[in-house]
Amino acid sequence: MSIATRISTFWRSALFDNVGLKVVSMVCALAIYAFIHGAETVQRTFSVGVVSVMPPDAANRQLRTPLPTEVGVTVRGPRTELDRMTAGDLGSLKLDLRTGHETKLELDAEALSIPAGVKVEQIFPASVNIRWDDVVNSKIKIQVTRTGEVETGFVVQSTLVDPEAVLVRGPRSVVDVMQSVRTVPFDITGLGEGTHKRVLALDVPPDGIVYDAEEVTAAIEVAREQRTASFAAVAIEVIGMPKAKVQPQVVNIRVKGPAELVRSLERVSVFARVEIPEADRGKPGSLLTKVIVDLPGLDPIIEPESVLVKW
Repeated sequence: MSIATRISTFWRSALFDNVGLKVVSMVCALAIYAFIHGAETVQRTFSVGVVSVMPPDAANRQLRTPLPTEVGVTVRGPRTELDRMTAGDLGSLKLDLRTGHETKLELDAEALSIPAGVKVEQIFPASVNIRWDDVVNSKIKIQVTRTGEVETGFVVQSTLVDPEAVLVRGPRSVVDVMQSVRTVPFDITGLGEGTHKRVLALDVPPDGIVYDAEEVTAAIEVAREQRTASFAAVAIEVIGMPKAKVQPQVVNIRVKGPAELVRSLERVSVFARVEIPEADRGKPGSLLTKVIVDLPGLDPIIEPESVLVKW
């Protein structure tokens, strides 16, 4: 018999002799494999959602700690059971914060839907630290911020805002340190003399803070820039009677007015005078009279205002 014939005979015998016995053996082997691996204990970790129940508004308590939205749950059980399990099958963990005074919560596996034969090995994190704050209300003044520059020669004289303050509600630790509530900037670029009004939104409040208004009306008054200059010991001239004596002989002058006019003043252009009524000039006498300073457009302040003139 040739080698090829013998090989063919061997494989025919291996495949077809005692076929029933071979089928039974194969089925038993598969059953034993399935039993061994199905009963094998394995471990899986699932991400499980967290649901938080907060206190009612009337409790006036605000949570200051970020809470997890998911936690890791590690379970142990038969491979066949865990292979078909999903995170949704476990349900979710519930954080009961309704009292508003909890400081630490242990995450309890009893809230989960755990199949028979499966055990929770670990929850990570196992607990959550909680920090609360009282919710308070306070009236806080509004601050109008500005950007840009008004027209040259003018200045912002006043800023009014309506309302002047807003009611702020939020955690005490934040509200107690708030000095003002700012608006978005008021652009004053190129504004001239007059009152300019605009509706301005309030800046985004800090985390956890709520305002009782979203916008305010701001009015900015722009006026000519004022400037003050002082001139000391200005000699007094007696008009019409050059030989008359003046006591005191000099005065101090302080000038206030538009900046461009004050800047243009020169020392020689500022002088003071007194005038004697023409009816009194023909005979000797004396007179307490006011000092006159002519500065159109300006407001001079003279010290002293009156002097004694003798002739």
